[in-house]
Amino acid sequence: MFIADFLSRCGVKTKESFDHTMLDMVHCVTETEIVNFSDERLEEFKKETASDEVLGKVMEYYMKGWPTSVSFEGDLAHYFKMKSDIELNDGLLYFKTRLIIPKKLRYLLNYQPTT
Repeated sequence: MFIADFLSRCGVKTKESFDHTMLDMVHCVTETEIVNFSDERLEEFKKETASDEVLGKVMEYYMKGWPTSVSFEGDLAHYFKMKSDIELNDGLLYFKTRLIIPKKLRYLLNYQPTT
């Protein structure tokens, strides 16, 4: 059983890094935190998510499948890296448990990214 012993001890070490560039794009919505959108605000978020140039592509790739060749630039390249953690639910995109805010609505957060 030397092969089984070797395999049980041979772990793959991964280094998880935090992408600080995503701070102004992804915001936390935890399971214990309840976000109550008015119907108007919810429809606004759905509409802006679908019409956002980058998020519209992310939604399309989520539904139809991501391309295998990586030729993305800018924000789309960031979302490609996170594609396995992106979910689409009721017209809104989430990164794990965090709501991805459309670019046009980020002013609502009064958030100023650090440079």
